[in-house]
Amino acid sequence: MRLANLPAPKKVGNTPAQNYWRDGSRIAAIAAFNAVAGFSAVIGLSLSVCAQTTYAPQLPSHAPKTAHPPLIDREMQKAIIDAIPRPSFDTTPVILKVRNATYRIPRNYLSDLSSIPVVKVTVPGPGFTVPAFQPLTEANQACFGSLQRGWDAGCQSDEFILGSGKTGLSAEKQFEWAMQHVANKTPLQGPFGYEFYDNGVDKLSKDEKLAPVPRHQYYAKYHNDHMVFFECLIDYKLIGSETTKHIIFCEDNFKLYDGTFVLLRTSEGQLGYIPEIEDAIRKLMASFKIEGQNQ
Repeated sequence: MRLANLPAPKKVGNTPAQNYWRDGSRIAAIAAFNAVAGFSAVIGLSLSVCAQTTYAPQLPSHAPKTAHPPLIDREMQKAIIDAIPRPSFDTTPVILKVRNATYRIPRNYLSDLSSIPVVKVTVPGPGFTVPAFQPLTEANQACFGSLQRGWDAGCQSDEFILGSGKTGLSAEKQFEWAMQHVANKTPLQGPFGYEFYDNGVDKLSKDEKLAPVPRHQYYAKYHNDHMVFFECLIDYKLIGSETTKHIIFCEDNFKLYDGTFVLLRTSEGQLGYIPEIEDAIRKLMASFKIEGQNQ
């Protein structure tokens, strides 16, 4: 039975600008607090300061008219930079509650500790020699830099966002939604046993050469009695009269054993490993789950 045969789914006043500069220590304290409360709050604070600051000190009469004071002083800049969550070699467990589940996750698994936590691990790939599903360590840190640096070291790392599946739908429901938005519902035979649906075009026109529209491909197959479904963003280019295309990245929204959704972003080289990556992430997060919280 083809996958396509599945049934369709049914005015607060402004604070005087001088106060920001006169009380720089207060701003630094707030920014430092936001390191714990969340990176988004820090960004909001910094944008607010930039938007509202109109402070202009008295300049000597001979000073050039183009001179401007900095929008954010050094103390403020340092506080904001220090508040940005960074990857760490630290293995101290961090307690995180994501929706209804609570996890105890070693710090070096976390690349972001903002309001939506992000886990980053090494992943399997063609010719990779570094063990997969490992956190950041001094030995494998090359895997957590640029893709090229990782490939040179025989590895790659991918991130997955906890509690941030874009749809919150099962793979089957995501598939049904995709079938409502593709022009050609006849599946094509893809690599690694996938059926895929190309929501792009066969050829680009000359008008699209300068400003092509992003296109998507949807991949689906069954693995261990459940559907694996993800979408990939495709880059089309017109070279002479030939249209070429390659996958920019793929996004996979799937559910953990405890019902928490995650969003995995990966690359073309991992297409054949996505079912394995899904299963490994489910087991990894189950090992971090604090028992007795929710099932």
